[in-house]
Amino acid sequence: MKPLLSIAMRRMRTLWRPLSVDLRPQDWSHPAGQWWPAVEPALADWEQWCDRHPGACVKVSLSSHWMLVAVSDDAASLWHHYYGLDEETLAANWLQRSVPVGGSVLHCALPKSLIEGLRSVARQHWVRIEWAGPGWLAALQSHVQDGHAAVQDLTSWSGQEPGVCVHAELAWEGTRPLIRQVWCEAEASC
Repeated sequence: MKPLLSIAMRRMRTLWRPLSVDLRPQDWSHPAGQWWPAVEPALADWEQWCDRHPGACVKVSLSSHWMLVAVSDDAASLWHHYYGLDEETLAANWLQRSVPVGGSVLHCALPKSLIEGLRSVARQHWVRIEWAGPGWLAALQSHVQDGHAAVQDLTSWSGQEPGVCVHAELAWEGTRPLIRQVWCEAEASC
């Protein structure tokens, strides 16, 4: 009975202020046949975190090492051009989401194996995932919003995470700040 009570208490404590966890690849080597790092070591880290925090509500920041990003009306065609991923492969193996940032829409895709693994482990430990996505997204949204509020000329933004730097080229269209492009540079510093 006591474990269920402690799980319920943790859920209540974190419901309005979810905990945060960053998941990053343990190393940036790539399994044969894929350009992104293996997800299994990160899922093992996630399992340990969930085991220590059963019942918690959490926001999961995910590394760009696993992510496809684009600011385009047709993100799938860009991902096909740069990564050779056709629409069928994207639909079968990648979870795609779109997020507004200023006057633009940022499209992201993550391997379904990573997302399904996160969900499966969370269910085993009664952990509730409130949000999972790019760890740098909030900083980019804040930068665009702050620049918009200050009516300054936005030109660029960069965010650093271990082993990768994320860049965004920004511009104004009338009174709306827009993201022209987003890209990542592995093993770079901002």
